[in-house]
Amino acid sequence: MPENIDNVIAAGATVIFNGIPLGYTEDALTMGYTWEELKLDKIQQKGGVHDIKRTTDSLVFKLNIVEFTLENWKLAWAINSNISQGADTRSLDGNQSGDLPKGELMIYGKGPNGVARTLRVYRACPKPPGEINMDARAESKIPLTLEALWSPSHATRFLITEEYIPTGA
Repeated sequence: MPENIDNVIAAGATVIFNGIPLGYTEDALTMGYTWEELKLDKIQQKGGVHDIKRTTDSLVFKLNIVEFTLENWKLAWAINSNISQGADTRSLDGNQSGDLPKGELMIYGKGPNGVARTLRVYRACPKPPGEINMDARAESKIPLTLEALWSPSHATRFLITEEYIPTGA
């Protein structure tokens, strides 16, 4: 049982990449954080682990988008070309050159007590998405995976802000 029931969050998130909302998702947005460690375990002839340092890490976001738009397809497959607009058609040219699209990732959701919370990743890049499902009996799903990168213009990779609601007299 939670210590404070107001800290239990029951809400979805809005996900925006490079200023474009990604649309409805089928299930939860997942955020994975992994790192590699360096164990300091041979110090002054003493056995056992003395310290652990993080040497590298990875912050990855995964979601399944059910809006099967050209914009979402373009992002999932990291296509570099623009979507062109003709008189009565829209087209996405499959240009998967070596350069991957990169941009700001914004995730808006709820924090404790229902306050607004924003996770801003200054620079993110798509990773291989896996398979796109085109089921005739269910909505098509576009799996999207984005990894946080270091931005040359920021000292950190991300910032989490939460609206402040003062309490008390």
